[in-house]
Amino acid sequence: MSLSCYGFRVRVGSVEFTAQDRHLLRLQIPLGAMKLFGIAVSLGLAFLWLASLSLRAQSVLPGPTYAHSLAGVPWNSSANEAAMDRVFGVGGWQNLRFETIDITTLLSSSTLIFMEGSEDDAPELESFLNTNAAAIQDWVNAGGILFVNAAPNEGAGMSFGFGVALNYPDLTADAMAAAPTHPIFNGPFTPVGTAWIGVEFAHATVSGAGLTSLITNSVNGRTVLGEMPYGLGQVLFGGMTTDNFQSPQPEAANLRANILTYANALIHLPTNQPPAIISQPLSQTVLAGASVTLSIAVLGTRPLELQWQFNGNNLPGATNSSLSLINVTTNDAGVYAVVVSNPLASVTSQSAILTVNVFGPIITSQPVSETVLAGANATFSVAADGAPPPSYQWRFDSMDLPGATKADLFLYNVTTSQAGSYTVVVSNY
Repeated sequence: MSLSCYGFRVRVGSVEFTAQDRHLLRLQIPLGAMKLFGIAVSLGLAFLWLASLSLRAQSVLPGPTYAHSLAGVPWNSSANEAAMDRVFGVGGWQNLRFETIDITTLLSSSTLIFMEGSEDDAPELESFLNTNAAAIQDWVNAGGILFVNAAPNEGAGMSFGFGVALNYPDLTADAMAAAPTHPIFNGPFTPVGTAWIGVEFAHATVSGAGLTSLITNSVNGRTVLGEMPYGLGQVLFGGMTTDNFQSPQPEAANLRANILTYANALIHLPTNQPPAIISQPLSQTVLAGASVTLSIAVLGTRPLELQWQFNGNNLPGATNSSLSLINVTTNDAGVYAVVVSNPLASVTSQSAILTVNVFGPIITSQPVSETVLAGANATFSVAADGAPPPSYQWRFDSMDLPGATKADLFLYNVTTSQAGSYTVVVSNY
């Protein structure tokens, strides 16, 4: 790293003098006048210094706000600023810094805040959130919309507040839409897609009770972007990098713009909107002892009340957008649904069927290779156990054989075209 200094500048009114330009301009000033000039400049600099103190608590205008740290632009990229411009227009949003924000002014003037703590900005975001946690949660509870995201390059994760943790390091190279019907995957900026890659797409994941997954790690299923209603407001939590690290493009850039568009739309929900379920709970099949999370995403005039049901009966205390079931048994198998209501109406979600298998299939006897003459018959057999009893699908050179769904596969009057690799897939879900 090198540092070069080419001279200083002094601005008086609209005239600027530069040390580099001394060969262009020479002033002959009497000594007494020089002293008076020096006093005037000193007073002027003192005034500017005092004025700068008041500017350190940055002024905030009503509307959306993007905030990060003075430590630097996250990942040295203007991708977030470009997304803000696309959604709110150039000059239609505030660009502030954690170190100089007056929290009271910010929260009283903003309806949507996007806080970014990626790369070297992570410690400053964590400090800002810890210092102002109560005020921020009160603001969201009263109807504020918050999008807080961090893909750190240091530290050990943090609390985002609201019972949500940022888990770092927890890298994601391949990401997928967990709720493809959600508005962020459907415009207004298109194409968006439902799967993305990156180096990395995310540096962290998020977790917490009541969090609805929107984007997950394709490999381990952990949440990269989630959301949670909180009082009259809503919070989106993410561990994503800036979209210049993500592909395909323009899908990744459109996704970031759609997230901001969706957040902004939450501010302007009509006061007479009945509840609407925009992401339904999904049926699942698991083994006994596994953990299961069912979740939904909803819109509608606040307050919204949720009640999960199991086989038509209310589950006590199950009133969040996510329902977590730990160490499930066959007693947990059945039909789950959630009733969402507000003062205007109520709506019931689609049913999600949970199937709990006692144990997965175990192959107790493998098929054995055969060598036969053309025109002869061949038989392959497999034996397996499981609860419920397993099903079978034979394959020839990795392609399913239609109708070959028994434990035994019979081949009659074989020809050379049938020579190859035979396998069987055994399953019980």
